[in-house]
Amino acid sequence: MPVPPGHVYGLHILAADDVWAAGATGSGAAVSHWNGTAWQQTIVDGFPRSAVSSVLAVSPTEVWAGGTAGFVGGPVGRPIPPLLVRWDGQTWSRVTVPTDYGSISSLAPTTSGALGWVAVARSQKAGPPGSYPPLVPGPDFLAWDGQSFTGHSEPAVAGEGESWALRLAPVPGTGTVWSVGRADGPEGTFAPRILRFG
Repeated sequence: MPVPPGHVYGLHILAADDVWAAGATGSGAAVSHWNGTAWQQTIVDGFPRSAVSSVLAVSPTEVWAGGTAGFVGGPVGRPIPPLLVRWDGQTWSRVTVPTDYGSISSLAPTTSGALGWVAVARSQKAGPPGSYPPLVPGPDFLAWDGQSFTGHSEPAVAGEGESWALRLAPVPGTGTVWSVGRADGPEGTFAPRILRFG
């Protein structure tokens, strides 16, 4: 199959002529649409190093994409802000999420196909000015009710740290959603992690 320019990290398929791809180019985070014949690509965040890795198409006038926002300068290891954008049929706009840093790694629909859940890997929030540590844990999962987000944190697991690369999978016909990823283990190791909500 032909591929859109740049990198592709995620797909959502509604039909053979309605395919959405999340990715990145040298110009920034990009979402591409396949109409059965060709790709049409849009840069949804034009800052360097931005990318989207997950896309969820609800309808021709509602498409979501999530990943990491771009930034310029700063030290190696600087936290990166999350990026969530929404298509309304005409333009892409940025949606504010209740965390300051991390990567939106997965989007999951409700039973109706609308956006239901957003996973934020390595979620962090800025603490009060002058506080130590300067960053505190943020919500790992965001439930969307159509108007606002409710944050949820993953449970603590003895001997393990936070999860990486959270991927969501809803249970069809229910309000239950599963998450799979890997967590920091002891002495630089990793541990698989599966979580369930509902």
